[in-house]
Formats: sequence, C-alpha cells, structure tokens
Amino acid sequence: MVSLCFGSNGRFSKEIALWLEKSEQRFLWVVRSDDESHKESLEELLLEGFLERTKEKGMVNNGQMSNYFGLQGSQMNTHVGNSKFQIPPPSISIFDTLSVIFWVPVYDRIIVPIARKFSGHKNGLTQLQRMGIGHFISIFSMVAAATLEYIRLRMVRRHNYYELEEVLISIFWQVPQYFIIGCAKVFTFIGQLEFFYEQAPDSMRSLCSALSLLTVALGQYLSSLLITIVKKITTRKGGPGWLPNNLNYGHLDYFFWLLVVLNVLNLIAFLVVSKFYTYKKTIETLH
Repeated sequence: MVSLCFGSNGRFSKEIALWLEKSEQRFLWVVRSDDESHKESLEELLLEGFLERTKEKGMVNNGQMSNYFGLQGSQMNTHVGNSKFQIPPPSISIFDTLSVIFWVPVYDRIIVPIARKFSGHKNGLTQLQRMGIGHFISIFSMVAAATLEYIRLRMVRRHNYYELEEVLISIFWQVPQYFIIGCAKVFTFIGQLEFFYEQAPDSMRSLCSALSLLTVALGQYLSSLLITIVKKITTRKGGPGWLPNNLNYGHLDYFFWLLVVLNVLNLIAFLVVSKFYTYKKTIETLH
C-alpha cells in the first residue's frame, strides 16, 4: 500500500495522480491545493474521472479539511472587540496549550493529594484511571463544539448568512472546547506515557514509549478515513453533505455529535479492557 502526505509545505501535482493511477497500487493520498484559499473540491483538483477510476483501490482526502475546529473558527467573527485587529483562526488553539499549563500544577498540587487520601495510591490515580478520566473529559469538548456549531448554523439559516465569510459570533466562544481538550490531555497523554514506560519490560521501556506515540499517527489516519467515509455517505444523494467546503451549507454539528458517540464507545471499550488488566509488580512493591 502507498501512503502519500508531503506535510504542510507539500503541494498538489497532477503528475502524482497520473502515476498512482498507472501504478495499480492501493493508496491513501492526502492532497493540498496550490490555491491558498483552499476552496477547490477534490473533483476540481484531480484529473477528470480520477476518483471514479480509482475508487476500488485508493482513497483521497483533502488534507486541509482535517482540522474542523480551525475551519469552524474561520467562519466566526475573528475581530477583537470593535477593533480592526483580527485573530488568525488557528492561533486560537493557544488556549489548548494554556489549558495544559494551567492544569498540570492543578493536577499535581490539588487533585493528586485529594485522590491519594481516598485511593491510598502513591500517585493518587493509577495510569489507567488517569487515562479513563481524560477520555471522559474529552467527550465534553466535542459536546461544546457541537453546541457552538448548532448555534452558529441556526444564526446562518435565520439571517440567510450562507455566503457570509464570518458569522457574527466571536471566535472566543471556541475557548471552552480548547480548554477542555487541554485538560483531557493532562490526564490522557501524560497517563499514557507513564503507562507505557512503567508497565513495559525494563529492557523495552524506550521502545514502548516510542510505540505509544504511534497512536497519534494512527489516529491521524483513522481521522482521514472517518472524514472520507462521512463525506461519501452524506453526499450520496447529491447534496452538500455534512462537511462541504462552505460549512454554512453543511452540518458540522452532526459530525461533532458523531465524534461524541465514537468517544463514548471508545471510553466503554477502554473501561472493559482496563477491568481485566493486571499491573506489573515494580521493585518498590516487592520491597
């Protein structure tokens, strides 16, 4: 199988499409257009009939469509107050980082001591408990995003703002969903790294820690797959679907609710598997 993704600086080339079609290899291709406005559809970018001819052996995903938090923000009011200063939509994700900075000391200084009193565990929470709480918290980020998008689309339809580039809702209403995601990361990602390091065989700790990072890469591929499936299913009858280029015609809120359902199912699966896990006995425990 061939997987193509040339990073944020990579550009689209129709020669690549021609080569893929002639290679007769199965492929996953993340494409990006030369036009910085990113308004073209895949059909306009690719060779005529390419998607139809290769649908049985390949999958093509428009790379810039993967960050729907950012796309949601790009169609909201990016001005600060009544000034002319505008915030680039991707920069609002700084609140994700600020949330992590805020929650790390809160976790270490407040949550751990309180949890230690109830659990008797030296770290307050086990690694699996910490990851489970993180998965649970992340659900509310998707709920916040879905609710915000529902309100935004309701305003679009009420006032016929379909062709308006920015709806009159401040982009700062995205802060809660980023803040919640940052909190979830403190529990999930740090707990995951601790789990892979402490529970791995002593001679494989570095390798297992590295393997844990592969889950992020796998998640990106699954994200692209999910987006492609959703777009194909929701556009079967010729409509714009949930995720069109102009989100004012779509239903991004439905997509976020789908992610809520998937996160709930993921949490349930995690809890079931965790219930049967037996922790490795450490040297400290043996003493």
